[in-house]
Amino acid sequence: FWDEEDRVEQENNTGLEQENAGLEQENAELEQENTGLEQENAGLEQENAGLEQENAGLEQENTEFEQENAGLEQENTGLEQENAGLEQENAELEQENTGLEQENAEFEQENAGLEQENAGLEQENAGLEQENTGLEQENTGLEQENTEFEQENAGLEQENAGLEQENAGLEQENTGLEQENTEFEQENAGLEQENIGLEQENTGLEQENTGLEQENAGLEQENAGLEQENTGLEQENTEFEQENTGLEQENAGLEQENTGLEQENTGLEQENAGLEQENTGLEQENTGLEQENTG
Repeated sequence: FWDEEDRVEQENNTGLEQENAGLEQENAELEQENTGLEQENAGLEQENAGLEQENAGLEQENTEFEQENAGLEQENTGLEQENAGLEQENAELEQENTGLEQENAEFEQENAGLEQENAGLEQENAGLEQENTGLEQENTGLEQENTEFEQENAGLEQENAGLEQENAGLEQENTGLEQENTEFEQENAGLEQENIGLEQENTGLEQENTGLEQENAGLEQENAGLEQENTGLEQENTEFEQENTGLEQENAGLEQENTGLEQENTGLEQENAGLEQENTGLEQENTGLEQENTG
């Protein structure tokens, strides 16, 4: 009877040992799986740290692009203000040029009137000179006739004296008209010189206006180039922000996945602890059976 009981107890003890060995092997496998999960978790944490560092670099690069964009916008505003000032200066010069052209036209019109008046005076002077020539010829004939008829023509001498006085007055009037004509010619020459100076000044203003228009066109082209560059930077900034958003979302997904792995790891550690407690209980039970078997 005791032999049969010992045999049954020994068989039970052997089964428990086998079961304990299986549990120990399962525990070793769980510990190996736990080690792999811990290594995978460490790799994910390292990858997460790299992504956070890359995200910080992108945020810094984004900040630099925003600062550069703000500087370009400020520079663009300054160029637009300078362009507006040049356009206003150009408008003032065009207005001044218009006034000078109008003043030049008035001087030309006044000069044409003076030239026309001078031409009339020259015609009048020519008529007086012809009349004077005729009178001189008539006077010569009268003097010859007076010489021939001195005794007979005493009355004609008085008439001749009157004609000489009239001739002297006409000569004085002619001299005055010649002086007046000379003054008009001098005044006309001065107006022509002044007109030439105004035309030269007008030409200089037109050249200066052309230079300002060319400079204005250059500034407008430069402004257009800066606006295109600003648009490109804004588009690039938007792309960086979108990429940054994608990386943040990917980082959040990795953090969630890391949290899930940590929770799974915690569950496996708890399960492993339970299996170790169960294994300890089985070893104690096995020890008790061996002691009982030995006794």
